[in-house]
Amino acid sequence: MELTGYKRDFSPGEGLLPIEIQDLQITANAAELEELAEFLHSCAKKLKKEKVVNESVQLPDSRPDPQTPVWLQVLSENSL
Repeated sequence: MELTGYKRDFSPGEGLLPIEIQDLQITANAAELEELAEFLHSCAKKLKKEKVVNESVQLPDSRPDPQTPVWLQVLSENSL
């Protein structure tokens, strides 16, 4: 598994800059975790069936006054 994150700060000249991450911390309520789990489960089923997955979802950002939603993309190694 490879995890890539993107800095929260958007630079007009550079856009969102990717960073490699080793560990991931998720702060969420039960409904948000269920939505995330359903998305990941759907990706796993598609990967088993089609051998390739390139799916994304926008999830709500529960921080006060969020500027953008949380975006999550799942790629299989075969989709690169």
